[in-house]
Amino acid sequence: MNQAKAIGTKIKEERLRRKMTLKQLSEEVGLSIGYLSQVERGYGTLSLNALEKLSKVLEVEMTDFFEDASKENSGYVVYGYQREKMQISHQTVHYSMSNQIGSLSMRPMMYELYPEQEHQEEQIFCHEEEEVLYMVEGSCIIWVSGQEYFLNPGDCVHIPPHAQHKWRNNTTKIAKLLGVYC
Repeated sequence: MNQAKAIGTKIKEERLRRKMTLKQLSEEVGLSIGYLSQVERGYGTLSLNALEKLSKVLEVEMTDFFEDASKENSGYVVYGYQREKMQISHQTVHYSMSNQIGSLSMRPMMYELYPEQEHQEEQIFCHEEEEVLYMVEGSCIIWVSGQEYFLNPGDCVHIPPHAQHKWRNNTTKIAKLLGVYC
């Protein structure tokens, strides 16, 4: 089962367990009924912010959405062909770097930032976890608590808990960031 399908299945199970309708869940999290239906069937992807809202409304940990995928691949190694990708936005894809995601005190991710396009919506992130981002390939601009930084390969940025941040790849090549949440 792919990651989007596993997450959708878990959302539907938790919604039904709480005897909620799609309409009720839609109103609670601010997503349309049609979109939530697509997500539950594995045809839609969620931003981390939307997944966080769903976890709060459904009263489950965010990591619970990923447990099914981690059960399929037990062990200490995740081979490149085993990683599931998840679309965060039209411009960003991330890959989990561990198959033990539900049992770790840290969460490693690889982000691919596609080149900027006209009329791109900017997504602002803010979460309870502390985060470190390491620029692996390409370059990007990142804003942390209103400060702008230009990152090149080898550069690293620390993002404290609850700090608003966003990024933009204004080049013509894909940029890759390794992120670790603690």
